[in-house]
Amino acid sequence: MVLNIILPIIGALVGAVAVIFILGGTKVDSISETEEKAKNLLKKSKEEADNYLDNVKNRIDEIKKSAFDENERLHNQLKKLEQILNNKETNTVRKEKRLKEVKQKIKQQEELINSKKEEGLQIRKQVEEKLIEIARIPKEEAKKELLQKILTEVELNYAQKHKKYIAHVDDNAESKAKNLVLLAIQKFDEPTSVEKNVTTVKVPRDEAKGRIVGKDGKNIKYFEEILDVNVVFNDAPNLISIGGHDLVRRAVAKEALQKLLKDKVITEAVIKKRIEEGKNMVTDCFKKAGKKAIKIVGLTNIPENLVKIIGRLQYRTSYGQNILKHSLEVSYFAALLASELKADVETCKIAGFFHDIGKAIDQEVEGSHDLLSKKIMEKYKYSDDIVHAVYAHHEAEECRTLEAVLVKAADAISAGRPGARQESLERYIERLQSLENIGAAYEGVKKTFAISAGRELRVIVDPEEILDDNMNKLAGEIAENIEENLQYPGKIKVNIIRKTQATDYAK
Repeated sequence: MVLNIILPIIGALVGAVAVIFILGGTKVDSISETEEKAKNLLKKSKEEADNYLDNVKNRIDEIKKSAFDENERLHNQLKKLEQILNNKETNTVRKEKRLKEVKQKIKQQEELINSKKEEGLQIRKQVEEKLIEIARIPKEEAKKELLQKILTEVELNYAQKHKKYIAHVDDNAESKAKNLVLLAIQKFDEPTSVEKNVTTVKVPRDEAKGRIVGKDGKNIKYFEEILDVNVVFNDAPNLISIGGHDLVRRAVAKEALQKLLKDKVITEAVIKKRIEEGKNMVTDCFKKAGKKAIKIVGLTNIPENLVKIIGRLQYRTSYGQNILKHSLEVSYFAALLASELKADVETCKIAGFFHDIGKAIDQEVEGSHDLLSKKIMEKYKYSDDIVHAVYAHHEAEECRTLEAVLVKAADAISAGRPGARQESLERYIERLQSLENIGAAYEGVKKTFAISAGRELRVIVDPEEILDDNMNKLAGEIAENIEENLQYPGKIKVNIIRKTQATDYAK
C-alpha cells in the first residue's frame, strides 16, 4: 500500500529533473549546475516523501489502535451479555424448581384435607351410631341433636373471637377518646355553670319588707300571683329570697322588688308598673347577654331577633346547668376536638353554640328542643351540615358527619364534667330504678344493683342459664337498651357477674 503511494511521487520527481535538464541546455547552463539543482530537488523531494510516509504510518497506527479498542469493547459487551443470559437461565431454573415444590406442597395439603374430611365423616358417622345406640332415638332426632351441638360450639367460638375483637377496638378507641377529652377539659378553665334555685335581693332596711308585704300580705300575694314565684322574707336578715323554676320570672321579680324597695307607697298599680319595668329590663338583658355570647364565640352578622333568642338561654337551665354557659362550653369543646381530628372547626363551633337554641323557646312553643333548634337554624339559613349537627346531638337522627359526632361528644363532655349538673332526689331515685329494671328484664338475671350514683349497673346472673361466653353478649344488649330508653349524662358501665359454687358435706 505504501509503495503504491511512493512510486508515483518518485516518477514525478524524475520527470521534473529531465525537464529542467532539457530547459537548462537551451540556456547554455553548465551540466554541473544542472546536476546540482537536480540533486537538491531530489533531496528535497525525498525528504517530503519521508515526511509523508511517516504521517501515513502514524495514521495507520491510529487506525489499528482504534480497531483494537473497538474489538476489545465488543468483546467485553459480548461477555456481559453472555453472563446476563446465564443468570436468567439460572433464575428460570430456580423458579421452575420452586414452582414444582409449591405444587408438591399444595398437592400434599389437598391430600391432607381430603384425609381429614374423610376422617371427619367417619367420626360423625360413629357419633351418630353411638347416639342412636345410647339414647335409642331415631336417626333424624340424633342428627338434630348433633347439629344443635355443633351450632352451640360455633356460637361459642364466634362469641370468643367477637369478644377479643371488641376488647381490642374498645381499648384503642377508649384510649384515644380519653386523651382527647382530657386535652379538652384541661384547656378549659371556666367555673361550673350550675345555677342556684333561689334568687336573692338585698334589703337596706327591714321596714321596707313590711311595705312590700302590705296589709295582711295583700301586696306580696298579688306580686306572687302575677309572676308565679315564691317570695320568702325570713330566710336571712336583710335578704329576700325568690324561688321558682323559671329564671326569667325570677329575674323580673328581682328587678321589680329592687324598684319597690325605693317606693314609699306600694299599691297593686305600682306593683304592676314595676313588674312591667322589670320585664323591659330583662328584655334588654337578653340583648346584652346574646351580644356578649356571640362576641365570645366570634360570630358576626347575627340578626337581632336571633340575638334575643340567644340571650334568653341565660335564663334557662337543664339539671341546674345554665344553658347559655353550657352552649359556650360545647362550642369550645367541639371546635377543639375538630382541630385535633382535622374536621371542620367552624361548623363544629357554630353547631355547638346553637345546639340547644330551641330551649330558649320550648316553654312557649310546642315541640322538643332539638326539633325547635333545627327549625330556628333553618329559618336563619344556616348550612345543611350545621343544621344536621344541631338536630342530631340527641340522636333525633343518626349522625352522618364527623362534625355531628363531635358536637354530640362535646355536649356529653360539658354535661358530664364534675359539678356541671345537679338533679332532684326524686329524679335521681327514678333514674336508678329505671336502670335496675332494664337489667332485670332479661332471662337468667337474678338481681340488679345501680351503684356509683347510677354510673354503673351490676347484674347478677344465674350460672346455669348464662354461660361465661354469653356474658359479653348480654352486657352489650343491656347497654344498648339503656342507650335507647334512658337519658343520662356521661356513660354507664354494665358489669355482668356470674358465680358458681359447689358445696358438699363429709359425714
